[in-house]
This record gives sequence, C-alpha cells and structure tokens, in this order.
Amino acid sequence: MDTSPEAPRLIVPMRIEFKIAQQGSVCYGPLPIWASTAVVTKQVLGRPKANVVAMAFARLIIVAVASVLLIPQVAHARQPGPTWRSETRGLPASTLQGHWTESGDGRSVDLAFVGGHLVEAGTTFTASWLTPFTTAGKRARFEHEYELENHNELGKDIVLTESFRFREKGGRWWPWITMRDTLKPGVTYMGGGSMFGGGSKRQVQFEWRLTGSIEAPTYLRGSASFSIN
Repeated sequence: MDTSPEAPRLIVPMRIEFKIAQQGSVCYGPLPIWASTAVVTKQVLGRPKANVVAMAFARLIIVAVASVLLIPQVAHARQPGPTWRSETRGLPASTLQGHWTESGDGRSVDLAFVGGHLVEAGTTFTASWLTPFTTAGKRARFEHEYELENHNELGKDIVLTESFRFREKGGRWWPWITMRDTLKPGVTYMGGGSMFGGGSKRQVQFEWRLTGSIEAPTYLRGSASFSIN
C-alpha cells in the first residue's frame, strides 16, 4: 500500500511524440517540485501595550493576507467533459467548425475540426477536455494521438499552443505544462503517446487544451483521440 506523503512527486508527466513531415522526437520530463512556504512570527517583549497590540494586529493582517495568497488552486465545480470554441473576425459564425464525440463512460473522446479562409478574415479557436478522475486502484495514464494538416501549400504558418495539467483527488492543480509548435503550409503533423504516467495508484484528473489562430489564405484540418484509464 502506498502511504508515503511524497507520493505526488513520483507522478511523472511526459510527452512522447513524433513528427512525420518534420522528423524528430520530443520528450518532456518531470514537473518542478513545489516550493514550500512558511510564515514565522516573533515574540514582542518589553514594549508599551499599545505598540504590542498594534504590532499584533499588523501581524494578523499579514498572516490573513498570506493565507489568502497561499490558498491552493482548488478545482472549481465544473463538470468533466470536452468543449470547443471558435470565432471568426467580422463574421457571425466561425469558418472553422469542430466537434467532439464522447464515449459512454466519459473516459475517451474524439475531436475533429476543419475550416479556413481564402481572403481577409482570421479565426481563433480553443479545444479542451476536462477529464473525470482516473479509476481507483490503477496507475493513472493519459493517452492521446492526433493528426493536424495545414492544407494550403500557399497559406501561412499556423501557431498552435498545447497545454496540459493535472491534480490528485482532493488536491490542487499543478501548473500548466505548455508546448508550442508551428504548422508550416502543406505539412501534416502526426503525434501521440502517453502524456502522463502515474507513480502511484491515486486517482488523478487531467485538463488538456489546444489553442490556435489561422489567417487567410489558410485551411486547417485536424483530428485527435484521447483516453484515460
């Protein structure tokens, strides 16, 4: 049985992927260890009563402010599930359309999106998935694979930002892991693997997000599959 208070440090987030059109591999290792913070107060002796009261009151304010600043990033009461949002400048509806397909138990999802511009307009988009907690008694894993295509060879670069974070059940969110990539015109990008391998059997929740923008003349097509245990 895992009873060590340091177990969260055994959780190793990682990103293993490959590029077909742009050869090479990338691997992201462990997160930094959280820094610890302590609030220390000193005893006040031999001071006039008014000064002691004033200093004690000031200490209470400082400690109260510090307590607010050090509150863990406790998750808001959001329901797990995928989301898609896109906006096209100057148009009532986005020219980049995306949709998610979710499995019955919510532990695997598929994403597909396609669209772009020939002239003028630009589009921004965000795709995200807040997962349920992983299965109790199993080592947490987050798997994904995807394919992205900057279809127009005469188009512009597409800058994509992928973000990922996690938390143990009852704990706070770790900081976002952010990865940026540029999808060149006429290039197809394929990747996949495990973004997270748990070092303990504690339940873990994940949040994944992809953001980007496209400018004319550009046509973007993408698909992805995600799963947790």
